[in-house]
Amino acid sequence: RARVLEALAAALVTAAHGGFLLFDDLQWFDASSAELVAHVTRRAGRVRLLATVRAEDLAGNPSVRSSLAAIERDGMLVRVALAALTQSDVLTLVRALSGSTGATVFAQRLHAATAGNPLFLLETLRDLFGAGILWREGDTWATPYDEQTQDYRELPISPSVREAVLRRIDRLGEGTRRLLEAACLAGDGFRLDWLGGCTALSEFELVDAVERAMEANVIAEAPVGHRFAHDLIRRSLDDAITAERRKLLHRKLADAMIASGSVGPADVATHLEAGGRAGHAVPYRVRAAEAATRAYALPEALALYGLALSDGPGDIEAFRIHGARCELFRNVGDEAGRKASLEAMAAIVDRTDEPSLQVDLAIKQSIDHFEHDRYAEARHTVESALQRLQGR
Repeated sequence: RARVLEALAAALVTAAHGGFLLFDDLQWFDASSAELVAHVTRRAGRVRLLATVRAEDLAGNPSVRSSLAAIERDGMLVRVALAALTQSDVLTLVRALSGSTGATVFAQRLHAATAGNPLFLLETLRDLFGAGILWREGDTWATPYDEQTQDYRELPISPSVREAVLRRIDRLGEGTRRLLEAACLAGDGFRLDWLGGCTALSEFELVDAVERAMEANVIAEAPVGHRFAHDLIRRSLDDAITAERRKLLHRKLADAMIASGSVGPADVATHLEAGGRAGHAVPYRVRAAEAATRAYALPEALALYGLALSDGPGDIEAFRIHGARCELFRNVGDEAGRKASLEAMAAIVDRTDEPSLQVDLAIKQSIDHFEHDRYAEARHTVESALQRLQGR
């Protein structure tokens, strides 16, 4: 065995001709290969050895860890942590490759789509050329996007990049994958008590899954709860979730957020809607709109009430929502919106013939007439409502 190791080491060192030897993906080496690396290191002489290793995968390979520890004890190992490219680095690289002197926005989007990973970056560029989003034009690259494009938000994730991200996550275990799928829908600041009911993991399994994800730099602690280390990971997971699983996870998240009692009603409503429970979301949208009204955020309140109406409330609830919108339109001076709300309320009254709704409608109609100097119409509206009520 010793003679075989010595012969292999001699062959490799001779082949290097005083230059370099590179051992790539050291985390996948078996015990014999790890032993050979240690042997070559001690026999290398003027040959310099380089090795790449993915730290999170190295944890499951005791043979390689032992060989590296032995080399390090001999003072022959220097560890260099390779950080991702920064946004500035990506801009420099894009300008060098493309010959462009601009490309600032494009480089920003490219960095966001690749997390600054050089392999992911090159794969994404290749896919963009293949999709016609990038092309050569003279001595530089061209793209339909420019510095003034207002709706230019993010680049599509390359399928090869997505698969690489998902393979990395799968190596963390099934439980961690399921936890991260729920987390990618929960948003930044997700809490573990929200995710427990979405994964069927026990408390200990949940903590183990979180610890594995944090050790692999997939998620990190946030000021409240946790967040993804980079949006590329969240987007890759999000893209891979099936429609039915997505609905189920949104429903489970909504239930967990309601149980926690510490989540805003608008967030709960969003998950209920995405989970196919739009009708259940109505009271939460209304609650959020009422809070916005109290904070004098009237446009936001109108938008929230509009979402509540789109969730399909019953006639009584819809009448109350239109009534609240009528007052908001009145306060912001939107007469067309106010008129539309009154007409919607009148249509509901005609369908239901409910006395209490008739009174509420008559009050709002008479106020509208009065404020527009239509005094006769205001009086007629009130008298007609009284007559209908007395007739009952």
